Amino acid sequence: MENDDHEDIQATLDSLQASIAGLTAAIGALIQSHPRHAQMQLATTAVLEQKLGSGALSTVLNERQRE
Repeated sequence: MENDDHEDIQATLDSLQASIAGLTAAIGALIQSHPRHAQMQLATTAVLEQKLGSGALSTVLNERQRE
């Protein structure tokens, strides 16, 4: 039973990592193909910093994850 739980958790983690990789690629492509990609990159960074500092991500990520 414990081995099954471990396999389920590993499968979930693998799925999450694949989703993150796909989202990162999609966001990168959107930023690069945007007519004003430098401004879009700055806006994306600002939103991320806001989320890390006081938004939803600040409450679910630990200090190591935020870095």
